[in-house]
Amino acid sequence: MMAVLDFLYVRAWGRLMGSDQYYIRGQVQKAREDNAPEDATWWDDNIGRWHRWSELPDTNTNKSLLNEFAEGMR
Repeated sequence: MMAVLDFLYVRAWGRLMGSDQYYIRGQVQKAREDNAPEDATWWDDNIGRWHRWSELPDTNTNKSLLNEFAEGMR
């Protein structure tokens, strides 16, 4: 049985941005600790909250790319 990954959009955003795996793992851990929404994409220190996939406009290229990355991780 394959494990189900949580916070797919955090992982996908990290890959899209070219982040190292240790950084992505840290962001996933932070999302867990924060009880972030499952569609969280990245933490914004400037405003102190998680950005969400659902907040991206449908016309945003990053939204399409995030979908592709997340689907590839399922």
